[in-house]
Amino acid sequence: MDGGMDGGMDGGMDGGMMGGEMMGGEMAKATPKPVAKPKTPPRRKYGLNENYARELMELHTLGVDGGYTQQDVTEVARVLTGWTAMPYGNGRKNTNKAIANGNKNLVRQGEFLFRNVWHDKKAKVVLGETFPAGGGIEEGERVLDMLTKHPSTARFISTKLARRFVNDAPSDDVIDEMAETFTKTDGDIAAVIATLAQSRVFWAEAKKRSKMKSPLELAASSLRALEADIRNPQPMMYWFDRMGEPLYGYEPPTGFPDYAESWANSGTLIARMNFGVRLATGRIRGIVLKRLPRESEHSPTTEQALAMYSKLLLPAQDTSVIASEVKETISADAKRKDMQVVSMLIGSPEFQYR
Repeated sequence: MDGGMDGGMDGGMDGGMMGGEMMGGEMAKATPKPVAKPKTPPRRKYGLNENYARELMELHTLGVDGGYTQQDVTEVARVLTGWTAMPYGNGRKNTNKAIANGNKNLVRQGEFLFRNVWHDKKAKVVLGETFPAGGGIEEGERVLDMLTKHPSTARFISTKLARRFVNDAPSDDVIDEMAETFTKTDGDIAAVIATLAQSRVFWAEAKKRSKMKSPLELAASSLRALEADIRNPQPMMYWFDRMGEPLYGYEPPTGFPDYAESWANSGTLIARMNFGVRLATGRIRGIVLKRLPRESEHSPTTEQALAMYSKLLLPAQDTSVIASEVKETISADAKRKDMQVVSMLIGSPEFQYR
């Protein structure tokens, strides 16, 4: 029994549990393996934010054809490492405490925060200019100065302003004048706008009214002219969508384009006309027009409505063409001629353009 138990138990424990070796009938003591210490997790590495660098140059300064390369994008991204915003919650408290205690690795200016320990301190080359190793926050400030003083920035900003206030394809002459002012005044936008306003091109185009209103501008000008009381703005979101400019719905970081072809297609043009009809007839929920009440005991004649609403919607304009069309369209026995007049005025080219 002893032998059977010894053989059975020793063999079972040896093969199944202990894994030890029998030496001289005794189980050898296994040398215990040292317990491994928990490894310190590696320090988190942050990648370069090349999107940030590209948008800085493409959208806000040089423009897409401003003369920079992909290597410049990478280098600017390296320059901007460590540039961030103040955190919230406990992180904000801890950051403020660290700054108060003299932490030299943190620089705060308002909601801007520079973390020196996150900054890439190796040498860099941006637009042909060398940044020696060991730099800090001043590298980003230097890049911003370089970009704002670059000739491409002067032309890019001037082109955007001219397109906004003149027409979709402003002349090179007016852009050159504005860019020159931008450079001389170190980017003074007010001075640039003054140069634009003093140009002959500006006033010539103003007479033509060649800049189509965006859906937002169309809606805003209509609502303001008719003194709308907006009690529920949500239904207007539907109309912005139908007219081609859903608010905050444009995915590219450029924002909505500022030229007519973005709004002037068959679908959006019909939506613009329908918006005017629905607004004038009081069929947009949540909006009450003080200047055009939905219920009225005394409806003006077509001539009276034209005289009244032309001043509101088309001030200081020649309305002879649209007035003639309105009179021919609205029948003598039509009800609520004022609503029909307003819907036609909103849908007219004279109102659709600014």
